[in-house]
Amino acid sequence: MDRLSRLSHANVILIFVICFSLSCKGKLDKEELSLQKSKLSETYRYKSKIDKISLSSQNIKYLTDLGIIWGFLKYYHSAIAEGSYNWDAELFLIIPKIIQAKTQEEENEILESWIDKLGPTSRCDDCADNVKELKLAPDYDYLLNKGNFSQSIVKKLTEIKNSRHQNSKDYFFSVTSVGNPDFTNENSFDSSSFPDPGLRLLALYRYWNIIQYFYPYRYLIKTDWNKTLATYIPRFLNAKDSRDYVLVCLEIIGMICDIHANVYQNHILDSIKGKFVAPFQTQFIEGKLVITDYYDNKPQIEKIVKIGDIIDKIDGISVDSLTNHYLPWTPASNPERQLFDLSSMNGFLLRSYRPDISILIKRNGVSKNIILNRILFEDAMKYRKQTNSYKKAYELLTNNIGYIYTGSLQSDDLKNIETLFQDTKGVIIDLRCYPSTFMPIPYGSWLKDKESEFAQYRILDQGLPGAFKTGIKLKNGGKIPNSNALEEVHRNLYKGKVIILVNSSTWSQAEYTAMSLGSVPNSITIGSVSAGADGDVSKIVLPGNIVSLISGIGVYYPDGRETQQVGVKIDIQVKPTIKGISEGKDELIEKGIQTIDSLTKYK
Repeated sequence: MDRLSRLSHANVILIFVICFSLSCKGKLDKEELSLQKSKLSETYRYKSKIDKISLSSQNIKYLTDLGIIWGFLKYYHSAIAEGSYNWDAELFLIIPKIIQAKTQEEENEILESWIDKLGPTSRCDDCADNVKELKLAPDYDYLLNKGNFSQSIVKKLTEIKNSRHQNSKDYFFSVTSVGNPDFTNENSFDSSSFPDPGLRLLALYRYWNIIQYFYPYRYLIKTDWNKTLATYIPRFLNAKDSRDYVLVCLEIIGMICDIHANVYQNHILDSIKGKFVAPFQTQFIEGKLVITDYYDNKPQIEKIVKIGDIIDKIDGISVDSLTNHYLPWTPASNPERQLFDLSSMNGFLLRSYRPDISILIKRNGVSKNIILNRILFEDAMKYRKQTNSYKKAYELLTNNIGYIYTGSLQSDDLKNIETLFQDTKGVIIDLRCYPSTFMPIPYGSWLKDKESEFAQYRILDQGLPGAFKTGIKLKNGGKIPNSNALEEVHRNLYKGKVIILVNSSTWSQAEYTAMSLGSVPNSITIGSVSAGADGDVSKIVLPGNIVSLISGIGVYYPDGRETQQVGVKIDIQVKPTIKGISEGKDELIEKGIQTIDSLTKYK
């Protein structure tokens, strides 16, 4: 008789119960984990429950370590990526422990215990080899190479890296059909414009790690991004009110030098700038702030100030001093665009909470102090939109030259343009605005006889956050998309010269359009540095109603040269002059006409 047959009936039942319990242990653990996550989500739905975070040089180091490990685990550990944990709430629970650590060893013990709590990662047999032929590799230097953590932690982080989450859909991020990262699963928390210390720290961690793992132009950041976190931890935690908080957010956002990256639709920032704006428009020309246009009260204003007047002071403060003060809060991809934005109606220079403005102007070498009433910002916006809507989308200029203002184009205008411009000796395509219709493919077929590349993408490697690989290469020209044989035979290919105008107001889609049309053989791009921001955008929401964007895809010329920060390729450099503005000239259009005339003079 075997041993099992000698067991009593009661013993058999007991063994069955034990075995059943053991077999269900994993399931029970998952249920408990789900329940715990649900409770944490409810507890920390609106606030972090952390009212104060004491700072010392040691605590700043520990909080820096925590933020970098927190972000790495968030995007690499399978248990977190699958949504098993409320990772924001887990951060709020560990912050008090970290700041109470007395030594580096104690800090490492807390962090290692935290990592162990997550359990093993899902196995990934080919992850270790999935790093070949990358255009931009992840940066693990702080985590693995600089001695910031114990060897035991480094070993575990390396194992997580080499067996990272590989599913197509991630709990904290996903990828759109065009390759942009999508962060819609992030919790924006309460509507308070001044979140508590724990939420402010979370905002910094969230933004820093999104840039670290999802920004295709991370390598262009001019400061060491690994050091940025330690610099901004006290800045975020010591913010005294909503004003301080939104400005420090604006400052770190500006550090990545991406004009898409700003703070949008924020009432606190609007109140800081003020609800009034000067009744005239300005630009920096030849290094001076110059009046370039008026708003709808032109007849009254032009009696007092003239186009071409140089502004030396605003409300008693020199323009140079104001510029230096406000530049850190004026995010842009390059200095030229920063000055463009600073001098615009939405910039800090011209807006104020004061209903009047005092300016010291210089005209013909003579200085004069003037006081004017400001107008409501909303009224200025309405006037600008109305004025732009009146601009003709296309027209014939003198000397048999066509002109296209891309900001007013409609999708069905091309057929009329083809007919009207058929026998012109050249066309000027003005991209000093945001195109109102998509031009690269249809206009490429009109201007280019043969298909050719004009750009290539660099997209996120979803299985390796922080890495970017070459995506598809973009082509235009040649056959009209979706056309039949008869339509192709009758394609009205343009045979004249092509001139493209750009400057700091050429940004994003306008730059992409400049790249595409600039691939037309013998086309000439005239102007000055464009805004330097290319690629579809990804939205970021931080606690405190801080809404921002980043360029989520890298866009490059076929030879690999970026437009980000540097702008599009320019063949002939032309900038407006104070003299030209005073005389009412558009010097870029004049240069375009002159160039076409010179190229067709003997034909």
